[in-house]
Amino acid sequence: MLNVPIPLGFYKAFINRLLAMTDVTCCGFAEIMTGNSTSVFFRHDIDTCECIGNLQRMIDLELELTINPGVYVRVDGEDYAAHAFRDLFQDLHARGIEIGLHTSCYTKDNYFGELERERTEFTKQLGFEPRSFSVHGLGDYRKSVRHEFYCAVANRLHDFGFEFSDCHPSLREYHYTLQDCYLDTASGKRFIYDDFTFLPRPKDVQKNYLVLTHPCYWTV
Repeated sequence: MLNVPIPLGFYKAFINRLLAMTDVTCCGFAEIMTGNSTSVFFRHDIDTCECIGNLQRMIDLELELTINPGVYVRVDGEDYAAHAFRDLFQDLHARGIEIGLHTSCYTKDNYFGELERERTEFTKQLGFEPRSFSVHGLGDYRKSVRHEFYCAVANRLHDFGFEFSDCHPSLREYHYTLQDCYLDTASGKRFIYDDFTFLPRPKDVQKNYLVLTHPCYWTV
């Protein structure tokens, strides 16, 4: 177990270990993979303004190591104003990085209406349309509604102008998730487990791993 913030060199060493595994493929986030190898997908959820401050360096490192992550941006205005970083997100988008919507639409009773509103707001603030979205988790808050939304939207992505989401197993099933946001309830600190050092090996091939990070938890 390692408390945040975590040195970016630790993340680089982790990626290099993955790349050295001959039976593991590090995939572009929105790619649909087929084949016999284990697929690893990288996703950055931009929850806070501090995440944006570290994002560029994490992306530069990933691209140097041939990793193409997904980056998911909030437009609810609660923690940052996405339009203030429009140039950064447009530059990453132009470099081939998947920049999508990090929605919290399930916090509203009309979650489909809110999803449409957020998609419009994303396009207005960043200057391009999102083709994918992830969901901003808020612990147990409206958890049952969140899962209801996952099931309801899974077969309707194109109705709302999206091509991809990983919010439901029918869209992409993750068999294991490595994340940097576990909460120590005693201390209030975030931490990661040792799986960033010793990647758990799947029992079978064709498994999907998600590496979920929040750049605010890494030091650069």
